[in-house]
Amino acid sequence: MTEPRFTLISVDGANSTQLTLIHEAIKDAATAWWHQQTGVWIVESQEDVGFWRDLVKPFLRGVAGTALVVNLPVRAANRGWATSNLSGRWLMSEYGPSSSKTRGISAEPKRATD
Repeated sequence: MTEPRFTLISVDGANSTQLTLIHEAIKDAATAWWHQQTGVWIVESQEDVGFWRDLVKPFLRGVAGTALVVNLPVRAANRGWATSNLSGRWLMSEYGPSSSKTRGISAEPKRATD
């Protein structure tokens, strides 16, 4: 089985209609996804960053919107995150050290919450 890819997608400058369309497209294309901040998604899939950029790009035409797409580490030892007033439940269940997607890949990630 191929290791999953985890990708961060950040969109800025899109209006609410565009964000809704982007959200629906991401949900349809991702194996799993996290979206608790406007314009930010973490997705699990087999797709690369170019795929996600190309998926979001058409929804940003006609506005001064931007997109940033970043590969996130698959190996738990290379991960880290910090949150403030956000639920980390999805991060732990899908991207944390006990996730079935990461079992045996590496050690526990570093994380911080306030």
